[in-house]
Amino acid sequence: MAVLTLTQLTKQYGSFTAVDHIDLTVEDGEMVALLGESGCGKTTTLRMIAGFTAPTSGEVALDGRVLNAIPSYKRNVGIFFQNYALFPHLTSYDNIAFGLKLQKLPQAEIKTRVEEILRLVKLGELAKRFPRELSGGQQQRVALARALVTRPHVLLLDEPLSNLDAKLRAEMQVEIKRIQRELNITTIIVTHDQEEAVSLADRVVVMRCGKILQTDTPQNIFDRPHNPFVAEFMGYANFIPGVVEATAEGLTSILCGNKKLPVPVPAEACPYPAGSEVQLAIRPENIMLLTAEEAAKAGGLVGEIQSVTYKGISSRIEVSGLFGQTVYVNVAGYDGPDTGSVGLVFPPHRLIVYPK
Repeated sequence: MAVLTLTQLTKQYGSFTAVDHIDLTVEDGEMVALLGESGCGKTTTLRMIAGFTAPTSGEVALDGRVLNAIPSYKRNVGIFFQNYALFPHLTSYDNIAFGLKLQKLPQAEIKTRVEEILRLVKLGELAKRFPRELSGGQQQRVALARALVTRPHVLLLDEPLSNLDAKLRAEMQVEIKRIQRELNITTIIVTHDQEEAVSLADRVVVMRCGKILQTDTPQNIFDRPHNPFVAEFMGYANFIPGVVEATAEGLTSILCGNKKLPVPVPAEACPYPAGSEVQLAIRPENIMLLTAEEAAKAGGLVGEIQSVTYKGISSRIEVSGLFGQTVYVNVAGYDGPDTGSVGLVFPPHRLIVYPK
């Protein structure tokens, strides 16, 4: 078992609080992603777990054993550095074996464990190559193998994919998840990439200004963010101000400008009484784009296309004339006009209500 527990963990630098009394438990074999903007405290948290940075207060514990006073090299924590930190004068084999040699293990055991981990990361044929002779993805696998070969209780990944191109990043996401599942190793990954976090992790921890804003499954973080910051960070580009009008038949009607949008919140569960000022959030890809005529039949709204931006997988369409603000819609395979009237339908179950 390797259960990692952070209790009221805090790090201050003078009057600045980098990590602010956070609580988190990472279960045995679980992968948790610390997600947030630069400066939110995620890397400082990782460094306190590794033992590189001492907490100002609070505890880091592994299986109930407090690690605060234990130096980093005695914590049995595997660390994957953002810049890989490979020794340029050592081969892949020797880079991976380095930690085992420091532990003064027998040569036969070192050989067995290095060859085993090389097979796991699919680099057996590259064991004699130096880092300069490897591609970025291959260097990354060597760094990952070095972190895993010592059989750590916890694996810490600091922005492991940030130096790779988009194609290789997608491939390595699959590989990291495969290896983590195969070894069943408790893992924390630090990232600022939302897609990377929800693709890799069992749970996602969204941080801001040293605090944890939401800890949840990737699906809930993506579909049911707890507050506007998490929503915006996860891609909710549309925030529409409104006023709660009435609730009937399991739907709360929100008056947005002179338009009404229904939200599936029954009266007994709605925390906002009639007259409350709120804001609705919806992801651009969750808005349905129709012709003006189709929208009229479907009970939708009609606006005017201001611009269409092609983004590869989808197109971003900016629509005005609704709620006194621009509404953003993402549509895959869009081949419609660049200007003119267009219909929008806001699926009620895709709308999230927040207080103003």
